[in-house]
Amino acid sequence: MTSHSDYLRWQDNIEAGETILANLEAILADWSAETISSLGRAIYKGTNCGAYLSVQLHDETWKHTGHLDGIYNGDVRQLLVGSIIEGSDAEVCADAIDLLAYADSTDAVDVFSRTVEWVDDEVEDIVSTSRD
Repeated sequence: MTSHSDYLRWQDNIEAGETILANLEAILADWSAETISSLGRAIYKGTNCGAYLSVQLHDETWKHTGHLDGIYNGDVRQLLVGSIIEGSDAEVCADAIDLLAYADSTDAVDVFSRTVEWVDDEVEDIVSTSRD
């Protein structure tokens, strides 16, 4: 028999999962992607720096660019965007984006887009500075 507190915890998990998935699906749509793997490709191609995408799954493991195929969108908890600066050991990496942190998908899309832009701009600044 399920206790009332178990039922409420189960309901909270369902609602959290729905929020995470809605936010991810909005981000995917904004980048014209259908899967995590295609989002990774879109970010790489859509940035001057060739940014990468890493994702944290609900079991707290991280999967990185090149290993995103076959990941079910509903398994993703956080997104991480970064870039390795060509010709150096330097790396730019933004803070992870927790998809549960946004009650409104528009906010999640905005934060993700600004994060990708920030990574691209930071790499450009570092590359420009190193040329001087």
